Amino acid sequence: MNYPDYVNCYCFNPCCSVSIFNALTFSGIKTTLVKALVEEASCSVCGEEYISKPVLEIKLFVYESLHTATEEITA
Repeated sequence: MNYPDYVNCYCFNPCCSVSIFNALTFSGIKTTLVKALVEEASCSVCGEEYISKPVLEIKLFVYESLHTATEEITA
């Protein structure tokens, strides 16, 4: 994966007036990729975590890894 030094982070709470789901009023923050990976930033309106594309991809990868069917291991 190749990511830029800075990423945009957005609120994904559908009930929030500034979330990414509200196309006319959404807002976000721009931060370094390192900061987005290490520190949790919160939406100033609803308090939910801001999420960037790389963090979203990591969360999806972990979710899929945990919910992938595995074959029974027999000895």
